[in-house]
Amino acid sequence: MLDEPLSQVDARQLARKILAEGDYWFSRHAEQRMTQRGMSQIDCVNVVRGGRCTEIDFEKGSWRYRFETPRMAAVVAFLDENSLTVVSAWRK
Repeated sequence: MLDEPLSQVDARQLARKILAEGDYWFSRHAEQRMTQRGMSQIDCVNVVRGGRCTEIDFEKGSWRYRFETPRMAAVVAFLDENSLTVVSAWRK
């Protein structure tokens, strides 16, 4: 069980670790938004892997972490130390 909220630095480190070694999923909402906005799963993975964690909010019962690059953003929720879900994504 994670002790949330994580700091921006800890969220970034954990997200990178999960993308490299753990499991990640895309919510139905994220899939719909990605389709509408011409984004792929690889785009979202790259945003989380290479972007900065810029915002942390508690929404719909879980902590949400926004990752951003100059062109795209993705929001993730950590399920545990080994898995995360992309809950939304958009182009700037």
